[in-house]
Amino acid sequence: MSIPEPAAVTRSLLDLFELRNIDGPEQTFEGTSLPQPGGHVFGGQMMAQALIAMARTVPEGRRVHSTYASFLEPARASEPLTFTVRTLRDGGSFSTRALEVTQRGNLVLTMNGSFQERQEGVHHVDEVASDHSPDTLPSTRDELGRVDHPLAQFMAYQRPVDIRNATGSLYFTPDPEKRAEQAVWMRALTPIDTRDPLTHEAVLTYASDYTPFEPTIRRQGLTWLTPGLRVATLNHSMWFHSDVNVDDWLLYVQRSPAATGGRSLSVGQIYTREGSLVATVNQEGMFRIRTEVKDSDHPAV
Repeated sequence: MSIPEPAAVTRSLLDLFELRNIDGPEQTFEGTSLPQPGGHVFGGQMMAQALIAMARTVPEGRRVHSTYASFLEPARASEPLTFTVRTLRDGGSFSTRALEVTQRGNLVLTMNGSFQERQEGVHHVDEVASDHSPDTLPSTRDELGRVDHPLAQFMAYQRPVDIRNATGSLYFTPDPEKRAEQAVWMRALTPIDTRDPLTHEAVLTYASDYTPFEPTIRRQGLTWLTPGLRVATLNHSMWFHSDVNVDDWLLYVQRSPAATGGRSLSVGQIYTREGSLVATVNQEGMFRIRTEVKDSDHPAV
């Protein structure tokens, strides 16, 4: 396979944010998808596009502060997605939106978002220090670029976000300590060259869906190659505390406090390189290890 230029990979993600307005009585948009192994749409992509669609409908000057998404059915990357936004409330300083994503008439994702005017008020954020510099850690390209397999090549060269695991990757080798925590550095593969805060927030939303299952995989002594491992996002929440800049390294600190009943919970905090908290993420997903999986068990399987 030919190796795409990193800037072209970044551009392909930003192009997805150019949603097309659809005429009609509702606030409706249409979007396309990046190809993915297996043919399903990446969940982070749908959430990022959903954020863009909702943000287009709120009064100027209001920024996202929280989102909550529920994944219902699979979506095919080869077919367009329809994003329909409903206004729940426009208050004095907050706006609330509800969104549905459909494909061929099937509801595949619902998402709520809340937006707020920038205001002065009490302020404190957690801070964290990392023992690892992202510049000294191997990238996904370094770890998978020489693996002669289509999935490895896709992950190495076609992901628009650079991921570097400060706790050691789980592509081939399990965590010998079986920790339920990890820390991952991430940033846009190449600079996105815009100061538009919504674009940075959308890229962060996209990237936040890459690794939430890994604390559970790590805790259970597994790898991504464990036979019968099946994971799929059920719901994903985000809170944005301050401005984000995806052109610089962000540290995604994650842990899994519980995995029960075929489900896994992950809690994550995203910090700047200097150590200030900028976003919080909670994700619950289906987590199963089976030798046979029925298509009806979950849409993303």
